[in-house]
Amino acid sequence: MAVRKGLNPKMMRRGAAGVLLLGGIVAGAQQFVATRPVSPASRAEQIIQALDLRPQTREGGLRGVIGRTMPETLIDGKAMAVQSRNYDMLTSALPIRYLHRLESEETHILVEGGPVEVFVICPSGRTERDVMGRDYGPVEDAVVPVPAGCWQAAKLLPGAEFALMVSTQAPEWRSDHLHIGAGPEWIRHHERKGTWATPELLRELIGPNWQP
Repeated sequence: MAVRKGLNPKMMRRGAAGVLLLGGIVAGAQQFVATRPVSPASRAEQIIQALDLRPQTREGGLRGVIGRTMPETLIDGKAMAVQSRNYDMLTSALPIRYLHRLESEETHILVEGGPVEVFVICPSGRTERDVMGRDYGPVEDAVVPVPAGCWQAAKLLPGAEFALMVSTQAPEWRSDHLHIGAGPEWIRHHERKGTWATPELLRELIGPNWQP
């Protein structure tokens, strides 16, 4: 198991235009955060209403669409946007983004709140548990990349009221590129691949998408 103590440069490669685009999105979200100082209990509800975040039945948490790059380009013979962007949020009432896999590379950027555990399980057998938080250093970071094709899940840490994130997908998020849910065979294959990967936690991360 690898517990990341900083960003993996190989997983964070992107062009200059992508860096500027991400910087603008996060700066805008942080400006939104800075101009509305309220108590944590009401802050989550304010963000949900202001950003029109909607509960995600299968993936868990809440989501709001920011947009995607235009024009589309051909990727593997399909017309797709190079990148899509969403707000993702976990709250004490909806604390888990359940196990799923995308065919796109995804990057999660913490805007406010947390900390959040992010679990990544790749086909190569590599597993990672990252903590997204504001205690920058060897344990926590504000950015967690997830390579295309890897399973992932996220869980709000106990005591945290909420976590607001910006998530980008490259190429764009598509419902036909989303794989969600798993069952006993998946757990048997991946349990103990990391010290954190207990059968009990893996089952919790699958949540209501259990496939017996």
